[in-house]
Amino acid sequence: MTTWNDIAVGTLYTEDIAYDAPATAIQSELEGIYSIGDVTVTADTDFIIDFGLDIGESELTSDLTSLTGATDPALTETVAYAKSTLIGTNSGTKKCYTTITATVEDAITGLKLTLNETGEYIELDHSFATDDEIIINTQLRTITKNGADITDDLEMESTYFMLPVGTYTIIADTEDVYMKIEHRERWI
Repeated sequence: MTTWNDIAVGTLYTEDIAYDAPATAIQSELEGIYSIGDVTVTADTDFIIDFGLDIGESELTSDLTSLTGATDPALTETVAYAKSTLIGTNSGTKKCYTTITATVEDAITGLKLTLNETGEYIELDHSFATDDEIIINTQLRTITKNGADITDDLEMESTYFMLPVGTYTIIADTEDVYMKIEHRERWI
């Protein structure tokens, strides 16, 4: 996996999702694209993925038995990096969840990240030291600082927003953070 230090600020990249993984790992990856509960993967070999989504009147079911082994995956994860203002693109056809990693450059009191297109924001009432790493997962609705849960420091009016289709902008209320945004496109 590519790490934070391997990518230049402002760079986008995609990362493959391996198909030759256990069913639980594949289900977890697909839930990042769809939603928790919308996907069920059964068995570790010759598996079937059932999507709990209706397309018109028919239920979408995919038989992926040919994808066992080291097949090159078609699913990708997009990651964008920036300092204080991040512009990225969701190339899917549906809004998608995101994981935001903010690394503090200089000590700050509080942090607010705003999705410019909707005005939705995630605001934390917490003091952060230099090099603290804050990870916000909008799908799981979790927030950690250096691995410790700080979800209770989320301001009440905050929203675990989803990234809109197309170009989006996330703005930090301080110049003292570097952001990494990860998301998997969702499709209908």
